[in-house]
Amino acid sequence: MSKEQLRGGDCIRRIFFPVLLLFFAAATVLSIFSKPQTSANLTKTTNTEGSVTITSYTDREGRAVTASDKGYASIRTTKDQDGHTVLEEYLDPSGDPVLLSSGYAAVQYGYTDGLNTVITYLDETGKPAVISNGYDTIRRSYNEKRLAETDTYWIHRGAENGQAEPEETRGYAEGRVRGVQKGI
Repeated sequence: MSKEQLRGGDCIRRIFFPVLLLFFAAATVLSIFSKPQTSANLTKTTNTEGSVTITSYTDREGRAVTASDKGYASIRTTKDQDGHTVLEEYLDPSGDPVLLSSGYAAVQYGYTDGLNTVITYLDETGKPAVISNGYDTIRRSYNEKRLAETDTYWIHRGAENGQAEPEETRGYAEGRVRGVQKGI
């Protein structure tokens, strides 16, 4: 090997390796100090207009961002004239519906005499969505003391008429699950 070739290789070692080392050091420092965008390190902002409230996770610039531990950037809550929540919609940073890991993008609540009697999980298009627990609707009955008595878990099995079939029933006794019947 000639002296010029040795000097060229020596030059590469003198420049390339320190630059490579500096790159890895900078990447390590960035990974240590960069936090994931979880709900704990984002700002929660709320905006209410009439019966609709939008709560968003925002970054330092005030932009809505998806909280990695939640799976959504914003939740839009709609209330009825009595102040009951009737719809919760989970949204991405653009304001479009986002499907959560549990399998739904929104939750719709129904009330009878001020008591929550129906909970329906919806997909991004507003149709019933079977969630990871295996049902799309909960129907709740109450006793004369207005305490929850029975939850029946329903599933829309693709019936053309949109009718649901009961999947499971759970009864309550003094606030605890009393018993479970499957395949009703």
